[in-house]
Amino acid sequence: MSKLALEPFSVATKKWPAGNRSEPLKCILAQTSEDSVIVYQAYKPAIAECAVKEQKFAGCPHFSETRMTWIKTKFLWMNFRSGWNTKRDQERTLALWVKKEAFDSYLAKSVSSKDNDQSLKKRPGLIRLQWDPDHTHDGSAVGGRRAIQLGLRSVVSFVDGSDLTRIEDVTWLIEREREKLQKMQKEGADTEAQRHSDLDLVVPIER
Repeated sequence: MSKLALEPFSVATKKWPAGNRSEPLKCILAQTSEDSVIVYQAYKPAIAECAVKEQKFAGCPHFSETRMTWIKTKFLWMNFRSGWNTKRDQERTLALWVKKEAFDSYLAKSVSSKDNDQSLKKRPGLIRLQWDPDHTHDGSAVGGRRAIQLGLRSVVSFVDGSDLTRIEDVTWLIEREREKLQKMQKEGADTEAQRHSDLDLVVPIER
């Protein structure tokens, strides 16, 4: 059974801060448990299956510790990037329960993606921080809000599972909600209210 707590998209949008386009709000919207922050990343099936079974990435076929892995706290932003699991090598999405102290450590050690210091390329355990326009269910950008993503490369405690309390495959949820979106696109939605409520889209609770 999934450990994710879910809610209707129509409820979620009323809870999320809107911000404004002139000064976009940088905020970390995420689902949390007592001891963890939930982040997402899409992988090819072989990596996802191994990671779920072993509850770590170390030793998984095709997983490269030296390649940067971008984790995201925002479910819809993750799905915008992966095309709702339709892009090549992004067919499976994992929810990763990262220990709060580890997540805080990532933030503290992170370097802005705008920093072009060439010496960073050789730094072991490099963590990049990037703020991108948040996106809603239909792929449109939320102009007044930025979503965070963290790029991890050769972070041993992440790869070997020390920073994680749980790895769960949530592809089933994405496929189910993707079908709703496809139905909406096929039938069309006349109003914003229909797009939010009649669609009955469900997303993880993120605050």
